[in-house]
Amino acid sequence: MPFNRRDLLQGTGAATLAAMLPGTAFGATGADSAATTLLADTAETMFADYPEAAAGLGLDKGKRAALKHRLSDRGPAGKAAAASHAKTVLGKLRKIDTTALSPGMRTNVEVVQTAYQRATDGYALPYGDVATLTSGWRNSPYVVAQNVGAYLDIPQLLDVDHRIDTPGDADAYLARMIAY
Repeated sequence: MPFNRRDLLQGTGAATLAAMLPGTAFGATGADSAATTLLADTAETMFADYPEAAAGLGLDKGKRAALKHRLSDRGPAGKAAAASHAKTVLGKLRKIDTTALSPGMRTNVEVVQTAYQRATDGYALPYGDVATLTSGWRNSPYVVAQNVGAYLDIPQLLDVDHRIDTPGDADAYLARMIAY
């Protein structure tokens, strides 16, 4: 029986589908569970340091509702705490044996590890506004400028990402306005 393009496409499709199914040879591993827990804890730490990120993702409700009342601490103490958290998380991520992970989880861990490595490198600079791990997307050597940083990010957060569905949401909005 000759092998043709249709057979190739069907075989590729079947292999791709099998890789996406949990519990198969290509699916999740036991090591994935520990990595998933670490990534979830990492996300919670990031949201605590950068509550605006939770708002941007619509996750500042339920058990994270308190985040809706806060802004990131952009002062020296807040930056030092965030840098310390990034360094701690990076150390934990480096301890993961990525060869024991499923391909998808390995990619997840390596992406987060790269982000935290870049954040740690950025925090090593003695000046500027590092946008790594934050809701911002622009690094700048200037903390105060008309086109980067809190001057743009906070008003955009309040205008676009901060949903007001309840009286508590309105109180949270006012708390963020006062903090700004």
